[in-house]
Amino acid sequence: MVLTSSSEVTDINQIYDLGANSYLVKPVAFEDLLSMVQALNLYWLMLNEKPTVALSGN
Repeated sequence: MVLTSSSEVTDINQIYDLGANSYLVKPVAFEDLLSMVQALNLYWLMLNEKPTVALSGN
């Protein structure tokens, strides 16, 4: 995940090409940034599914 101030299309495309899973542009207002971080916390800690890893050698 990338959290940045750039909304340039070339930056967005480059980050996804490098393997990022999400590109977020930081809001200017602190209260909006705080809301975004709280939402991200909920998503990454509560809703995001982690991949299952198969055990090798079985």
